Amino acid sequence: MEVVSRAEARARGLTEAEIDRRLRDGSWRALRRGVYATGAEGVGAAVSAAVRALGGDVVVSHESAAELLGIPLLTAPDTVSVTRAAGSTRRLSRLRVHVAALPEDHIRSLGRLRVTTPARTVVDLARRLPHPAALVAADGALHLGLTSPDDLTRVLVRCSTWPGIRRAARVVRLADGRAESPLETLCRDLFARQGLPAPILQGVVADRSTGWHARVDFLWPESWTVVEADGRVKYGEPADLWREKLRQERIEELGYLVRRVTWSQVTRQPEATVARIRRSLG
Repeated sequence: MEVVSRAEARARGLTEAEIDRRLRDGSWRALRRGVYATGAEGVGAAVSAAVRALGGDVVVSHESAAELLGIPLLTAPDTVSVTRAAGSTRRLSRLRVHVAALPEDHIRSLGRLRVTTPARTVVDLARRLPHPAALVAADGALHLGLTSPDDLTRVLVRCSTWPGIRRAARVVRLADGRAESPLETLCRDLFARQGLPAPILQGVVADRSTGWHARVDFLWPESWTVVEADGRVKYGEPADLWREKLRQERIEELGYLVRRVTWSQVTRQPEATVARIRRSLG
């Protein structure tokens, strides 16, 4: 996939009719007026088109930077987000332009694009997104090794007077790279907000007589309670479900009570879900 402007296409020898034909047959897609993707449209194509339309002084940021960097997001964005150091904040059709300082150590190159670093991206998101969504991004970036607590702290210090920085600082303080999925992050946030005792994340239960052991999502050892977050892609094959069934049986044979929570239960029935776990904790 390549992004080209109409002028560049003409400079390569294509006629207006040839450009129009490629747009009609679908081999090219119009990203913005006069800017086209010469293959399958994706995040990179839309972002490249926005940068080209706005000029070279913009840096891809916020949700768009997260998508390019591989930082998990709770919901997919419907706009391209960029930041420039001067000018005015604007929101156009499917494009949002932020204005903020852009120190060079907050920027990295990603192909031909300039993108905010993972640490700056997490802090930018944490300053403006709802807390659960911001925490998902922070946990994910830490878990994937894209940034570190020290990196995040340095960005917080550098941006200490910016709007929303206190919210961002709270997210950074609570972020934990042991969360292996957005659902685990939402579970942990829900448990804390509902006043449950803090569990051990990625705790280990073991059969000392045989050496068998299992790592579980959330463990309350004093209450002999385990909670597993069942995401949508956890069981790709029937064999995965069977193995998990046998694994749960072994955990229960050790004396643990196993509770499972799904995405729907956590997001649509939070009180009932917490009440069920609270009863298990005794």
